[in-house]
Amino acid sequence: MRPMNALVIARFSLLDRLIWSGIAYKMFEALTSVCDEVHRCDSLGYPRGITIGFENRLLALVGRSPYWRPRSTAYHARQLKHRLRSFPDNWNIAFCIDSLVLPGAIKTSKPLIYFSDGTKAQLVELQYPGYAGISARNLRELMKFEREAYAHCDLIVFGSKWAADSAIHQYGVSPDKVRSIAFGANLDKVPDRERVLENRRREQSTCELLFLGVDWERKGGELAISVVETLNRLGLKARLTVCGIVPASVSPYIRVVPFLNKHEAKDQARLSQLLDEATFLFLPTRGDCSPIVFCEAFAHGLPVVTCAVGGVPEIVTDGVNGIVRDRSTPADEFADIIAGLFRDTCTYAQFCEAARGAYDQTFNWGRWASEVHTLSNSVLMQR
Repeated sequence: MRPMNALVIARFSLLDRLIWSGIAYKMFEALTSVCDEVHRCDSLGYPRGITIGFENRLLALVGRSPYWRPRSTAYHARQLKHRLRSFPDNWNIAFCIDSLVLPGAIKTSKPLIYFSDGTKAQLVELQYPGYAGISARNLRELMKFEREAYAHCDLIVFGSKWAADSAIHQYGVSPDKVRSIAFGANLDKVPDRERVLENRRREQSTCELLFLGVDWERKGGELAISVVETLNRLGLKARLTVCGIVPASVSPYIRVVPFLNKHEAKDQARLSQLLDEATFLFLPTRGDCSPIVFCEAFAHGLPVVTCAVGGVPEIVTDGVNGIVRDRSTPADEFADIIAGLFRDTCTYAQFCEAARGAYDQTFNWGRWASEVHTLSNSVLMQR
């Protein structure tokens, strides 16, 4: 087996665990664990004169996605060329993490593997921030640019089959170049399995719903409030803990925990406490690709109640480790399901065990790293 000396590239800082829900940070950490040597080429910045906030708003007004500008693409190509001069040339494979402008910018004959959680066409379909309301012409431009970027890659690895299928069927990428490997949890300390399951067997007088997210509307915040209020009207004592954002809506059944910074040990400990205290992670998301927070919930043996969007059904298996319903499901139906499962302690315990089992077997970065390492060696052997 050849030594794997990797160049890992990204527009943003790979050491910032707040970017992309911490996925890039954990990917870089995982790659470091399986590579013989790693060179980090990140934080490429933006061209002088671009005022990101103002230009993003202006582009949105005219129906264009702010996340791709030809000017920025050319700038990143120059930055990458300049930065590579400072790296030793002993790397034999490049990994590009969710920075679509870079595959075409890196001029190399060495193999390149690209990681992401979805295609641009899917983000438009989900009405994702920055992609909602863009024009048909801009979408065609984005997809053309994306096809060109994919053409420079030896392998494209997504976090779900849902995303991989889009690359194959919407972009015409050869199935031989596309793979899907589930993401893991953005946790430094994974709780002990036996402690987790023992905690789940405790008697609960209150149904504790946990809402984790910084995008209130997209994550279904108003529906979450309606559900907790319905549960209390039905006679089940319930509380919704909202962590990550302060909602505009007010309810006696809400507890608000401000944004937690995973760079801070005390905030990581507080997050773990919230996951331990919760009965369900309730995130009736309107639009998501592969939410990393579900993996974090599973690590704590916490069942998830959510909606069938994007790659979500590949993480949460309805009736096994959580509940998955259509986005149109009303609050009273969600409330009935949650109440029934809360009162059925035997079935609830089975859900908790299945949730932790899903983390142990699939949704962890050790497994992701191992599979990426195998794929990468296969790519290197073909060269």
